[in-house]
Amino acid sequence: MKDYVQLRNERWKKIFPDIKQKGFWGRIVRLAHYYHTQCDLLLAKHDLKRNEYEILCSLLYSGAPYTMTPKEITAHAFKTPGAITNGLDNLESKGLVIRMPNSENRRSTLVGLTEKGEKLIRDLFPECSEMENELLQNIDPEELLLGIECMKKLLTEFEDKGKLAIPGFPEREA
Repeated sequence: MKDYVQLRNERWKKIFPDIKQKGFWGRIVRLAHYYHTQCDLLLAKHDLKRNEYEILCSLLYSGAPYTMTPKEITAHAFKTPGAITNGLDNLESKGLVIRMPNSENRRSTLVGLTEKGEKLIRDLFPECSEMENELLQNIDPEELLLGIECMKKLLTEFEDKGKLAIPGFPEREA
C-alpha cells in the first residue's frame, strides 16, 4: 500500500532522478496536520482553540500557583507573542485566566489560571490524551516505541546543537 508521500516522491523522482527523498518530513507534516485537525475538532466542543488549550496546559504544568509571564507562555506554547496575546484575551473573556501585576517586575504581568480554568484543563487534558492514544491504536507497540526513539534522537540532537530552544520551567513543584 502506498501513501500520498510515496506517490508524490515517485513523481519527484521522475523530475529530479538524482535527489533521494526518504519521505520522513513529508509524513511528519501530514501527520501533524491530521493530528491538529482532530485536536481542533475536540477542542471546539469546549469552545477552545488550540493556542488557548496550549496556554492552559502551560499554566497547569508550570505548577502551583499556576502563573507564568506571557513571555514564558510564548516559549512553552511555541506560538508567536501575538497569538499568545490573542489567546489570553479570549481566555480572560471566558473567565479561564486572569492577568495580574507581577510583583517581581513592574513592566510585566503574570497570567494565572482561574478556578474555572484549572477545572477545565484538568478535565480536558485526559480527554485530549485519550484522543491521541486512539490515533495510535493501530500501531504495533514495538513499532511505536521505535518511532518515538527515532524522533527523540532527532529532537535531542537539534536541542543539543542549539537548533531548537528548550524552554525552562518555573522553579516550583508541578
